[in-house]
Amino acid sequence: MPCNTAHADSIFNEIVKRIPTKIKLVHMIHQVAQFIKNEYPSFKKIGVLSTAGTSISNVYQDGLAQFGLTELKVSNKIQKTKIDPAIYSKTYGIKAFTNPVTEQAKNELYSGINYLINNGAELVVLGCTEIPFAFKEQDINGVPIIDSTKILARALILEAAPEKLKE
Repeated sequence: MPCNTAHADSIFNEIVKRIPTKIKLVHMIHQVAQFIKNEYPSFKKIGVLSTAGTSISNVYQDGLAQFGLTELKVSNKIQKTKIDPAIYSKTYGIKAFTNPVTEQAKNELYSGINYLINNGAELVVLGCTEIPFAFKEQDINGVPIIDSTKILARALILEAAPEKLKE
């Protein structure tokens, strides 16, 4: 499932209960945390830019903690006035305007990333399926930016057909 919020325990566990046992679900947040531990083993403070729903669910806080990592979030004010509108606004948000993403949405998302970096994030996870549409960069000010959906896609390929995985 390429939805970050759907991996919150209360949702994910319910889905697992309702699907046939022969279907295996790959846990996106665990894959992200494992990727960070493997690729950036010294990092501890992980910024997460996401929807309010993902933030409130604590899915990243709980998932990262299982790997000894700490989640940093934007302030409630930034979440409400910048990040959520950048995602959901019908006049400029990413869900309404994906290709191209509007400059206003990009600027508001950058403000969230800058907040996370200024508050000690060693890496920033783009924890919403649509947020990566706004970013081409692999890092901002030297801080790695990772796309949770790409990490999930990689994990799915490894699970289904590892010989097809490209670097």
